[in-house]
Amino acid sequence: MLQLEFINSPDPEILGTVSYGNPRLIIGTSQNDDIIICDPKINPAYFTMEVKENGVICYNNIDGIFYLSNGKKISGRKLHKVGDTIKIGDTFFKILSHTPEKNISRTETLKTLYTEKIKKDSHMEKILNFLKQELLLLQYLKKEKNDKK
Repeated sequence: MLQLEFINSPDPEILGTVSYGNPRLIIGTSQNDDIIICDPKINPAYFTMEVKENGVICYNNIDGIFYLSNGKKISGRKLHKVGDTIKIGDTFFKILSHTPEKNISRTETLKTLYTEKIKKDSHMEKILNFLKQELLLLQYLKKEKNDKK
């Protein structure tokens, strides 16, 4: 799991703490990216972060583009630690924690993401509970249909 704190960005929706459960995270502007940031200086699939035992390897996916790591210009791959700051485009964030995937259960990851999403948006709990009820209803109807056969 990787936990980041977005401190400053042209995209106010991204500000705050974000947790991500996969060992590889892609930041960019595309709907296919793991974290989507509306920053005019960032492109689709712009920046990659990979959680390793000894830190987080970060790099730009576009040749010739630099990012700032603790205020220093970086090209290529760099190993980052907890507390390091990164700036891509006009978006500035800090690494709060990282844990290699093998130490985290999927259930724990989902619980953490669920809790954080609800804290960030109070309406999200109602939406997620509604979806849960709909899925349970579909399971019930499917079982009922199979029992009639």
